[in-house]
Amino acid sequence: MRTRFGLVLPPWSFAAAGLDRLDVLAGEIGADELVVPAITGPIHSLRLAWPDPAPLFASPGGWHYPADPRAYVAAGLRPVRARWFGTTDELARMIEHARRLGLDVVLRAGFREIPALADAEPHLVAQNAWGQADATGGLCISQPQVRELLRAVWTDLARFGPRRVEIAGWELDAGPGPLSWHPIARRVTAACFCPACRQIAGRAGVAADALAQTVRTNLAAIVAGTADPAALERELAAYGAVRRADAGSWLERVVAEAGCEAAFEVVEPGRGGELGGVPRYWRAKRGPGDAAAAPAGTAGWTLAAGRPAVESGAELVRRTQAAVAAGVGWISYEGVDEAPPDGVTWVKQAVRYGRRSATDAV
Repeated sequence: MRTRFGLVLPPWSFAAAGLDRLDVLAGEIGADELVVPAITGPIHSLRLAWPDPAPLFASPGGWHYPADPRAYVAAGLRPVRARWFGTTDELARMIEHARRLGLDVVLRAGFREIPALADAEPHLVAQNAWGQADATGGLCISQPQVRELLRAVWTDLARFGPRRVEIAGWELDAGPGPLSWHPIARRVTAACFCPACRQIAGRAGVAADALAQTVRTNLAAIVAGTADPAALERELAAYGAVRRADAGSWLERVVAEAGCEAAFEVVEPGRGGELGGVPRYWRAKRGPGDAAAAPAGTAGWTLAAGRPAVESGAELVRRTQAAVAAGVGWISYEGVDEAPPDGVTWVKQAVRYGRRSATDAV
């Protein structure tokens, strides 16, 4: 299977730069796909790739296009419209132009961390062992309403006819949480104890209420270093395993019914049990010193186009060649709008050498 190469370009940058900029990027890079973040959490970015009198873009996130409210009736949740666009459907305009350029369109959606959704539906937010909602954990994917929202997003985005829909941030127990300076305490406090998670655990014979009590009772001693956390960590691992198995089983069924190709983001090795056997794409962390390898079996990779994730074009070429050698189906480059002009050159080189590697491997 030939590796496909994609360019990640947000609709807000497309709206600021205009049609000509997409023409230039697509022509210079030689991409096969345009990946568009259609639904996101908070955004704070600065465009450096081209002259821009207003390069800063900040948004609390939401649906970056006029959503079809009919798709969300069953979920019982109202899509949160991002406030930056007016009456023009920039997403539809972008998709139409991309297709004129011969690019396949991929839509990316991540809605679990939209603050307005958490504020409007606090009962859907992840909860700690004290039963307190912790918005840093986002909406909990054990919640039936949140799962129905995923179905609704698929239905809504399918009307644009994308080649693939990518779902970002579909994770359990993934928020930054408190006590990040103490790795053991951070792991102990990561688990969600919302009513849906407790119910799933209870069906599997795991006593969630007793486990939450144990966390509350022992956390201070664990932080102080006067308690052995090993037994508690084993119980929490079992609690996590049954919830991930339930989430993965549900997701496999829904993806099979979705009617369009889908892939789910993984950002850390060893995570993703809640995704079951559905296709996954690896999103390399954007930061210095990121040398983590992608999990085996990922269908695609997303790589940052410039600093601080990569320090040179040669490094981006090496990452691209590693992805091609791993046999991934697609490679997407993000942050091209935020990178200095040499970022486009780096991506162009990476795509050229990546295609050469793919040809040599045949």
